[in-house]
Amino acid sequence: CPARLREQLIHFASRDAMDIRGLGPSMVDALLLAGLVKDAGDLYSLTVEDIRRLPRQGEKSAQKLVSSIEASKANPMSKLLFALGIRHVGQRLSKTIAEHFGSMAAFLRAGPEELAQVNDLGPETLNSIEAARSQEPLRRLLDKFRESGLKGMFEEKPTEKPVEGPFLGKTLVVTGTIPGMTRKEAEERVALLGGKVSSSVSKNTYAVIAGDDPGSKLQKARELGVMVMTPAEFLELDIES
Repeated sequence: CPARLREQLIHFASRDAMDIRGLGPSMVDALLLAGLVKDAGDLYSLTVEDIRRLPRQGEKSAQKLVSSIEASKANPMSKLLFALGIRHVGQRLSKTIAEHFGSMAAFLRAGPEELAQVNDLGPETLNSIEAARSQEPLRRLLDKFRESGLKGMFEEKPTEKPVEGPFLGKTLVVTGTIPGMTRKEAEERVALLGGKVSSSVSKNTYAVIAGDDPGSKLQKARELGVMVMTPAEFLELDIES
């Protein structure tokens, strides 16, 4: 569908997605009319000469667009994931997924059970991701991205030995004020105890560390039956255990 492809390309190039400057609606229209792109993967094959052949495009503007497309290859995985336009996968969830898996390769390989472990990823979104990953057009598009030099988003990073500790492999939420600690220091302590910090509470949250004035996150933890730790309990834990 030409109209759908147009919207996909506009979204792909938008600031919150791959942030390709100069690739607005009018340029997308010109590229489609000239038959230069059939999906977002074709953007990475465009040359300065291709752009110059379009109406009202000179050497300087063509070079700027090609340079902007090239620069987008350095974007983090979360921006590409958001740019794909998978239903229910917005900016925030794209970042959460990217942090969880570390690479597109790991994300694409993950089964439903592993996907379900991602914080804030509910059944409806899980089904949407599974449906998108099973589509041949998306697989072809991702192959184009790999071949075009976006390999860094797909390559799996060397895994570091996980920090041992009572929170090993667990996700926690810090809310309120921990006496004698800044929020950053509290989150660093969670990491030293082997855990990961999330900004929101879900059924996959292991525990909520509730300091002074905890707010709505404490209430949500109670509603979901998530364990609540006091600052004293948190500070008593041995980092070397």
